[in-house]
Amino acid sequence: MIIVESYPIAVLMCVVTMLCWGFWGNTQKLASREWKYQLFYWDYGVSVLLWALVFAFTAGSTGSAGRAFLADLAQAEAGGLGWTWLGGVLFNLSNLLLVVAIDIAGMAVAFPIGVGLALVLGVVVTYLLRPEGNPLLLAGCVALIVAAIVLNALAYRRKAVAAARAGGVVSLVARLGTDGLGDETPARFATERIDARHVGRDPHAPSGVALIFVARSPENCIAVAPGANGRLTPADVRRADPLFAGSSAVVLQLEIPLAAVRAATALAVKHGVPVILNPAPARKLPMALLRQVSVLTPNETEAEVLTGRKVDSDAAAAQAARILHRRGVGTVIITLGARGALVSDATGGRLVPGFPVKAVDTTAAGDVFTGALAVACGEGRPLDEAVRFACAAAAVSVTRMGAQPSVPMRAEIDDLVFLGARRLRRHHTSSQ
Repeated sequence: MIIVESYPIAVLMCVVTMLCWGFWGNTQKLASREWKYQLFYWDYGVSVLLWALVFAFTAGSTGSAGRAFLADLAQAEAGGLGWTWLGGVLFNLSNLLLVVAIDIAGMAVAFPIGVGLALVLGVVVTYLLRPEGNPLLLAGCVALIVAAIVLNALAYRRKAVAAARAGGVVSLVARLGTDGLGDETPARFATERIDARHVGRDPHAPSGVALIFVARSPENCIAVAPGANGRLTPADVRRADPLFAGSSAVVLQLEIPLAAVRAATALAVKHGVPVILNPAPARKLPMALLRQVSVLTPNETEAEVLTGRKVDSDAAAAQAARILHRRGVGTVIITLGARGALVSDATGGRLVPGFPVKAVDTTAAGDVFTGALAVACGEGRPLDEAVRFACAAAAVSVTRMGAQPSVPMRAEIDDLVFLGARRLRRHHTSSQ
């Protein structure tokens, strides 16, 4: 086998190894932002095995030093090989658990916490079994890793049916009447795993309802009777202050009084939580409120009402976004139906394409888009990737009738994102 005897070359190889380990997760983003992480990790594992075999039978079996790879295996004791095999099994099981954690909590949370804990446990157990080295230096390194884990957890601890089904942890602030609908709805919240502790009951108004007319186009017209939800007060919102402190995003729409919306944005600003506002039903909004909005998600009609400019093309949507920026909104995402969404932020404007589907009812598309966007942003995804995820969620929702019944589950969204990425890769390959 070949043994590296040059100190500079050995150091260089260590640096290369660290770079590979440090950046291997980003390979997924470089290859395709929608490549499913599980499949990426499977390909990564297979490639590591193949390259290990290649190096075993080349650098490990040539040269004048030591034994060849097969000869080295032949002289090993069976017990030693067994322990090595068991170690490999445990290592890969831990990696599988890490992949599951990444799927649940996102790369930004699961990877640093999972790997950090593994490093801490590894150092502690190794030192207890074999107390060698400088204990103060080891303790300092462990303390830095623990600090990094704690800071990461604090940064991402801040993370309604749309968000819950897309994989988010959702708490709702609203009002219901004391009628039959108000009696039935809490059970639905429980089924969808929505925290409804701050959903009050109003004895003086019925529960809000909406009458939806769907045309053959399949656009819709919605008549809303807000009922008890239209009586939500700033005091109701302020009672939910602890929820704001521990959230990754505050999602708002305009089916509650504007005073309640303002109270919610004020609490979000107080706790440093981003505000995602879906401005529906469409109405003009004061600049003081817009300046507190982190992400605004109007459709073309709502953008037209907010800006006073007709939005009938991508160029007009970009112009509307610039107007909203001048009024204080940080990020504007104008949903464009089947075409996708126009994203405009400090880096400029660009179109994130949608997913071609056969639409039958667009009633819940805006709500689903905003809920899924909040989940993806809470997972630490880049903005364009989060918008793509939200476009997929909205695309699934328009393929079936109804509002809440049309809201997709997380697996359905992930599948459409993955299929869309495969189609895009095939298109790029065929056009080359």
